[in-house]
Amino acid sequence: MSEKYFDILVVDDNRILAQNMQDVFEAKGYRAAAAFDGRSAIELCRRRNFDLVFLDIKLPDIDGLMLQEQLSDLIQAEYMIITGYSSVESASAAVRKRQIIGYETKPVDLDRLLAFIQQISERKRAEEALAESGKFLNKIINAIGDPVFVKNRQHQWVLLNKSWCRFMGYRSDELIGKTDYDFFPKKEADIFWEKDEIIFNTGEEIVNEMAITDAKGIVHTVSTKKSLYTNEHGESFIVGIIRDITADKEAEEILRESEEKFSKIFHHAPLLITISDLEDGTYIDVNEEFLKITGFTREEALGKTSVELGWIRAEDRARLIETIRADGRISGMELSLIAKDGKETTCLYSGITITIRGKAYILSLAQDISEHKRTEKDKAKLEDQYRQSQKMEAIGRLAGGIAHDLNNLLTPIMGYGEMLMGQLGPEDKRRNFMSQIVFAGERTQSLVRQILTFSRKQTMKYRTLDLNKIIGGFKTLLRRTIREDIEIKIILSPDIRTVRADIGQLEQVIMNLAVNAQDAMPQGGRLIMETAMAELDEEYAASHLDVQPDLYVMLAVSDSGSGMGEDILGQIFEPFFSTKGDQGTGMGLATIHGIVKQHGGHIWVYSEPGKGATFKVYLPVSEETLIEPKPLKKPTGSLRGSETILLTEDEKHVRRFAYDLLKSQGYTVIEAGNGTEALALLEEYDGPVHLLMTDVVMPGMNCKELFTRVAEKRPGIKALYMSGYTDNVIAHHGVLEEGVNFIQKPFSVKALAAKVREILDVD
Repeated sequence: MSEKYFDILVVDDNRILAQNMQDVFEAKGYRAAAAFDGRSAIELCRRRNFDLVFLDIKLPDIDGLMLQEQLSDLIQAEYMIITGYSSVESASAAVRKRQIIGYETKPVDLDRLLAFIQQISERKRAEEALAESGKFLNKIINAIGDPVFVKNRQHQWVLLNKSWCRFMGYRSDELIGKTDYDFFPKKEADIFWEKDEIIFNTGEEIVNEMAITDAKGIVHTVSTKKSLYTNEHGESFIVGIIRDITADKEAEEILRESEEKFSKIFHHAPLLITISDLEDGTYIDVNEEFLKITGFTREEALGKTSVELGWIRAEDRARLIETIRADGRISGMELSLIAKDGKETTCLYSGITITIRGKAYILSLAQDISEHKRTEKDKAKLEDQYRQSQKMEAIGRLAGGIAHDLNNLLTPIMGYGEMLMGQLGPEDKRRNFMSQIVFAGERTQSLVRQILTFSRKQTMKYRTLDLNKIIGGFKTLLRRTIREDIEIKIILSPDIRTVRADIGQLEQVIMNLAVNAQDAMPQGGRLIMETAMAELDEEYAASHLDVQPDLYVMLAVSDSGSGMGEDILGQIFEPFFSTKGDQGTGMGLATIHGIVKQHGGHIWVYSEPGKGATFKVYLPVSEETLIEPKPLKKPTGSLRGSETILLTEDEKHVRRFAYDLLKSQGYTVIEAGNGTEALALLEEYDGPVHLLMTDVVMPGMNCKELFTRVAEKRPGIKALYMSGYTDNVIAHHGVLEEGVNFIQKPFSVKALAAKVREILDVD
């Protein structure tokens, strides 16, 4: 309903006067008034205002004085009236209708006012409804936990909820009418203003994340959503809602960092890590260590199962799955896994079930313990080698301890036997008996020599040698020695270097290995002998006792025989251990082992039952220049002599034999039991003395001191040293030096006679 004004003249007694305004009121005022009040115009005329309206609040009395004082003022007010009854009717009986009017008065002259009455009931009800709606809206937006605001076209806040006030740190009345520039840093306010202008100009809704600084200077990460609202009057506003996502972003960042750390750990950990489907076992992710150890590419692994890859045996995976399903995890299971190239890797396996997007997977970790297992195996092997070495050393010490006594006993046995045989004719029956005694002595001497060689205490004569030439010189001998049903193949590397060795001992190694190979092939086969350069590194040395990392010359002897198992390989170099029953002494390989070790080398054997055996001998490379050995001069003519020999030997049986032997050869012999006695006898003897023949180790005075003191009394005297001790004992006394004459006990009649003659014949 449109608003209408009712123009009424009111006199000082508040009666409505209409006579002087009849033409106006009849045409406009009364008619309209009647429509407003519900009564006729006649009823309105000359009635007092109080007769016309039943007021909750009375109209103020306006007297002439007020009119005079406020002649030029316009008086305005709003009143509520009750309409619909006459002056004679009772108010309680009236049909009441509340109306709200706008009452404006303007003085016409001193006695009259022009009153303007406007019906505003509908407007007031609309305003009240709007006010109630506003209160409801305020309750709603204040109940929202996120900050909410409304901005006008001037970018001023016109509506804010309590959350926004708390976030900003100000009261609502401190924020209304203000802009972003009043509270935020300029850089932030510029961004807000720019975004708001886009919304005002395009109507576009903008959702974005940004940084906002609150009243305390704390920077928050927020998600904002701003929309354009235009009311019925065409006024534009921005309605915005803000959500503080700082904690969410921090959580996201923590999660991102956690995922990044997990990814780094997953892909770069020194463990084999995989994620596989619990149900079908397909891999959805594998790390770099897994690819490195298994040899598979990522493309080959993903989407395949461990069983399909051949990495885990089907029965092992079934066992894993059973355990994981029952316990939810598995820990420390040792598995033998197979890489792409067929190489077995021993791993310590652990796994747990995890859930990704509602699906069950297995996160597994496997530690490659192959090296650890090898180390344990090598450790056990080294311990076995050490125990074996200790056993060999004990036997060696025993052999060295008895060698001297055995050699001293063998010297007269074999010597007198030879002398007696020389005195018996060919037809004498006693000659055969004596030959058996000598033969037994020789066998005993050979056995003692083998034991000494095994114990690395045999006397050696080292010189620089070419192994290829030695083997080449053996071809004919090998062919004559080895059975004809065995093929012999010799492969010599042309670039091997020289070694420092005793040629006799080295030849013994070659021959013993060849004979040993022959014995392993009773039905015939193939014998291969080859040489090459080899470098034994630190890794090899770590798993082999007494091996020094270095460059070596290698001699390999292989056969196609019956081979040996682990039980035999562990004892093969032990003395008196034989696989040939009564036919073997068990000293062949033990002797080889001793010779190689005494040369500072290493011997290794590989064999499997039915697959033959390969022995590899490694000899240290020599840095010395190869010098071809001069052929030994064989004594010519008679071994007899007439010179004088001073014989010094503390073992009386050896001394007596040497005395008798030298005497039988025509020499004059002065015998003494020790050095002191020898010097005393030399003082008493006036004739020339040509040779001092002395034992190396004697009580009281050693051989070197004795020779020095004898040479002072007999300048130009020569010396021959003899001993039944091993070379390490003899070397201590300096008698193995170049140019020193030495003979090893036990010696034969011919050997001693030839040696004495050789020394005396040298000018």
